Amino acid sequence: MRIFQTKTPDKQGTIDWQLTHSIALFRQVKALLQIDLLTPDAPADQPAALRLSQDLEVFVNALYACVKEQADAAGITDEQFGMLLEDAAFVAARKAFWEEWEDFFVRTGAMAKAAQLRKQLEIFAAAAQRLAGIPVEKFLGPIDAAIEQGLSIAGPTSMKSPAF
Repeated sequence: MRIFQTKTPDKQGTIDWQLTHSIALFRQVKALLQIDLLTPDAPADQPAALRLSQDLEVFVNALYACVKEQADAAGITDEQFGMLLEDAAFVAARKAFWEEWEDFFVRTGAMAKAAQLRKQLEIFAAAAQRLAGIPVEKFLGPIDAAIEQGLSIAGPTSMKSPAF
């Protein structure tokens, strides 16, 4: 079991979320999201582990499915849950999810799957270490320049929204 914390929706307190991965939980996630956590390397064209590591919305939805009973008991919707995952809470939740996923396969003797997930945890740790201490401004300059370049290539734009 892993625990991660978020603030309450009113920001006045904290909530401890418990993650305990099991076959029953994996079936629930699969039924809700069509993501098979029992096979992190399948399907071959878009493995579950890859989707969860690259698509933050998919990851947050899977995480919510894992704590849905707790969220329902606390009266927290999926939208509120997503908003609670700010900064350090998101990093802690991601780490807890992946460590618990890896531990599930260790507990069930599926060591190759556990090793695959351990590799992803190492990638997350290396990325966090590289980014630690780098001022945000260092990223904003190139991003701002790319946006400006993209806008100049696109030409004049209209701020009017299309009619729906």
